[in-house]
Amino acid sequence: MSFFKQLATNSINPESLETIEPEDLVDKSIDYIDRELDFRLLQRSYRRLKRCIAFLVAFLALAVVALAISDRKRSGMGEHELRPKYPVPELPWTATTFEKHDLFSAPSNAESDEAWASLMPPGDGFLLLPTIVTTPAHLPPGQSHPATNTSTLYDTTLFHSLHCLIHIRTSLSTLIASIAHDNTQLVYELLVKSQEEHVRHCFDYLRQGVMCQGDLTLEWPRTEDDGSGRRFAVDGWGVGHVCRSWDAVMEFMEEHSVTRHMNE
Repeated sequence: MSFFKQLATNSINPESLETIEPEDLVDKSIDYIDRELDFRLLQRSYRRLKRCIAFLVAFLALAVVALAISDRKRSGMGEHELRPKYPVPELPWTATTFEKHDLFSAPSNAESDEAWASLMPPGDGFLLLPTIVTTPAHLPPGQSHPATNTSTLYDTTLFHSLHCLIHIRTSLSTLIASIAHDNTQLVYELLVKSQEEHVRHCFDYLRQGVMCQGDLTLEWPRTEDDGSGRRFAVDGWGVGHVCRSWDAVMEFMEEHSVTRHMNE
């Protein structure tokens, strides 16, 4: 290409043709070929470099995705990694806001007692699980049940805790009702003493359950209703938490309830 450009330029001035030597034409042609070859080699190297970069980017992206999936599995299965082949599945979590419910803080009456009782699933939280799923988890044997020879009976921490709260509430209601009686010793012997050991057990059991849960959700003080704008009392209402899906919990409990298997 440069050779023809040179001819076109020199054609304007015929005298300049005399200055072009044959060896000059050869040198210029060789120079053009060398440059063309270098350019093609550079293009090939550039394409190879692009392919290498694309492969490296794809590899890094796959590695990041794999690490994210692995981390998610580890975070979602922490408890089950400590207890492999555990017979209780990993139930879903959901966002839950703690709110005040007057019915559950009301004194004992027909309506509030029914509300507390409704928290317990069929069988009061006891499950009848087949030994084929409890044995691989290395669980101590549960209580045998006459309804089946291949399953055993287990309680659950969640509903054991609720049972304890209900029992403490009943004990408190009994004490409140006994205030009007003059013979406090008789009230203690008949109503309080029989529950005292169970209530003390429940306090210790609930203490350990709360510590085990380790919920460090931050709670802020409420704004007082006196118009002062003061914020000092923390009641915990209106604070969001991440909790087990209650619907999923109840579905699992009903599916494996001891009463369901007794009725089948």
